Amino acid sequence: MADQQRKLLSFAFVPRNARFFERRERWGLTWTGWLAVVGLAAALGAVLLFNAYAFLAPTVSVPSDTVVVEGWISVPAAKGAVQFIESNHVSRVIVGGGPIEGASDTQEIKTYAEQGMHRLVRAGLASSRITAVPTPRHERDRTYSEALAIKTWMQSHESVPRSLNVISEAVHARRTRLLFEKAFGRDTKIGIISLAPRDYPPDRWWRYSAGVKDVISEAAGYIYARFFFWP
Repeated sequence: MADQQRKLLSFAFVPRNARFFERRERWGLTWTGWLAVVGLAAALGAVLLFNAYAFLAPTVSVPSDTVVVEGWISVPAAKGAVQFIESNHVSRVIVGGGPIEGASDTQEIKTYAEQGMHRLVRAGLASSRITAVPTPRHERDRTYSEALAIKTWMQSHESVPRSLNVISEAVHARRTRLLFEKAFGRDTKIGIISLAPRDYPPDRWWRYSAGVKDVISEAAGYIYARFFFWP
């Protein structure tokens, strides 16, 4: 009698047709499917690998007699900048950049704008054709601050041009154009000239530590500038 009472109590609150397990049909990848997924991922990775530099370092010039040179570019890049300026008969050259944190070309040089001008002159460009526009000390993005300082200088001296080309170096170019577009707005069309890096060949950047570092850091910087940076 006691056993029957315990059984009745244990099932008192359990429905008669209750089921705790059921069998379901599940779809899954076969070894062929997994092989296809891995192959597709590898192919996508290869495409991104071989096209990362080209994406981050575009050269798309626009018709303009105004060129802005980023003052931090290397000495070899400064020579390339002079070649572009001379071959395109540019009449106005502006160099931008903020305070230098570290050693500069000479003791008198304090900003990248001055250093860029110094390097362009050494590369053969007459100093009378160059205007250095130093960027005030910045708290956020250096490139955006540089672009905004140049636009402000243009507004105070003469009208802002309808188009201009910016000369940058290697994989910094796409982010440079984006931030200049944010600073100048829709009234000025921005072209970009990417000069080759000095530390690695662009077509084999992944074989060099400097190339890997540049591509990864600039890819992250571009994503930030595109989706998270608001002037």
